Order: sequence, then C-alpha cells, then structure tokens
Amino acid sequence: MFGTYLEQQQRQLESLGEAHARQRRLLDQQRARLQALQGLAEELGRPVSGTALYHQNRNSLRGQIGSLLLMQEQETEMAELSCDHSLALMRRQLGRVKGLEQIHQRRGAERDRQQARREQHALDDWAGRVAEGPALG
Repeated sequence: MFGTYLEQQQRQLESLGEAHARQRRLLDQQRARLQALQGLAEELGRPVSGTALYHQNRNSLRGQIGSLLLMQEQETEMAELSCDHSLALMRRQLGRVKGLEQIHQRRGAERDRQQARREQHALDDWAGRVAEGPALG
C-alpha cells in the first residue's frame, strides 16, 4: 500500500515537471514577444525624414506599439509568476517524494534486518537441537 502511494506521488511529480516545462516554454515565448516589441518601439523612436502624414502615422503606430508593449510586459510578468509557482510546486513535491523514498528504504532495511534475525534464530534453534542429539527412549 505504501509503495502504491509512493508511485502515485512520483507520477504527480512527473506531471508537475511536465507542467513546469510548459510554463517555461510559455515564459520564453512571452519574453521573445516582449523583445520583438521593444525592438520595434526602439526602431520607431529613431528620427527619420518624411512627409507630415508619414510622421503622423508613425507617431500613431508608436503609441499603439507602446500600448502593446505595456500589455506584453504584464503578460510576461504573469508568465514569470506562473513559472515560479509551478517550480515551487514541483520542488515541494520532489521533497515529498524524496522523504517517502527514504521511509520506504528504511522500512525495507528494517524488514531485511528482522528477516535476518528470524533466520538466525531458526538456525540457532536447529543447531541447538542437533547438538543435543537424537532423543533416546
């Protein structure tokens, strides 16, 4: 029964590890989007020559990119928090599994010691009976 519980906890650890990997990939995607928007905003911030309509459109686009940049920063922060949370859950589960594995090992070692004691006791009893010899009537 304990072994089944340990296996269940190990499966949960694997599941949490997979979830963390997904969160990490999402965070990497969000960071890449943020960098792309930052690069675009930087490019739009450079002075260029052009018509009044061109500058008006460029300023409008710069404002829209600025709004997108703020939203993407928030999305990236949320992804970082989610990734940190999934890592914390995974670490906590890892600690639980390691503790259960230690308990399982200790119990196995104790069972082995008890079995060795029983076998030694049985051998001692047998040796004592052999030493006494057959009973004469």
